[in-house]
Amino acid sequence: MYIILDQKDYKTIEWNGGDSIEILIFPYDRSFQNKDFDLRISRTKLYQKESRFTDLPGYTRDLISLHGHVTLYHQENSTERIVKMAPFKLDHFDGSAKTTSLGSGEDFNFIYRDGLATKIEILHQNQTKNFLIEPYSFQLIHAISDLIEIQIEPENEYLRDELVLKKGDSLLVFNETAKFTFRNASISFNSELAILCTFDTLHNREYYQNFVDSLLRDHP
Repeated sequence: MYIILDQKDYKTIEWNGGDSIEILIFPYDRSFQNKDFDLRISRTKLYQKESRFTDLPGYTRDLISLHGHVTLYHQENSTERIVKMAPFKLDHFDGSAKTTSLGSGEDFNFIYRDGLATKIEILHQNQTKNFLIEPYSFQLIHAISDLIEIQIEPENEYLRDELVLKKGDSLLVFNETAKFTFRNASISFNSELAILCTFDTLHNREYYQNFVDSLLRDHP
């Protein structure tokens, strides 16, 4: 099964450095401000020249730069780590690190509790992925190219499907065994098409069905 998450339905949260655009949060009724979530996927627009990241002890952050010129300064224990971000570069860091950014731009954020089984990667032109999604697991595909054509080939060939994601929209896949092929459908060539986040909710099964029901209700 798969659901398209339209960007017009994303939740925008203002913070001192810019805007945080929430794509997905689990469990469904949790919030970033209360720091009571298990995982959160978002895009962040940095407007200020200097911004201080929210302290998130007990969490891990994966951050991919989308555009702009941003340098991250991580104070991790007694060590400072400096990362000059570039488009599609990934930085992986502890949520408890004292992190400051210099510069403006936009990035993609995947935040999750320490110890959760997760993965993040960039999907490229004509790339094929075979999804065998176990119960309580999800794949989220977030479009970063103008238009992406996705061909879906499940085990039952009569259920083959094809859809187009526009830049900024996401596709959430669960309870699905199929081959997914990704192609650029826009006139401009861009090798990097989408960001793929993989995660499971086995640690919190009681919230799984509520999460799925809420998604189906809000994205019919």
